[in-house]
Amino acid sequence: MSEEMITGLGDQALKLMSPVKEFNKLAVAKAEKLAYLQLASLQSYSELGIAQLKAALEVSDPESLQAYVSKHSEFLKSLAEKLAEDTRAVAELSKEFSQEAQQIAKDSIATISSKAA
Repeated sequence: MSEEMITGLGDQALKLMSPVKEFNKLAVAKAEKLAYLQLASLQSYSELGIAQLKAALEVSDPESLQAYVSKHSEFLKSLAEKLAEDTRAVAELSKEFSQEAQQIAKDSIATISSKAA
């Protein structure tokens, strides 16, 4: 009889830990996506910055300075668009995480409630 109790407690512990395991899997998956987003952003911003530095090195007279300044506004516009795009991507990832975590919690509560009744 004590062996059955121990087995029963072990099964209950596994059932209670199942939502925690699900949540941890979700957290790791979303952290991985966030890391990839950040790496892609880093590469993109680095490329934009290096392109600007190279363009600045080409300035040698008033005409080239004028060309650089006029292209700089295009650079700022593309930078602002990239920042907005990255912000939207992170916000969407955060929203997905929140919704999926809430679903895990709801499912867990429903499972516990049905077993208590």
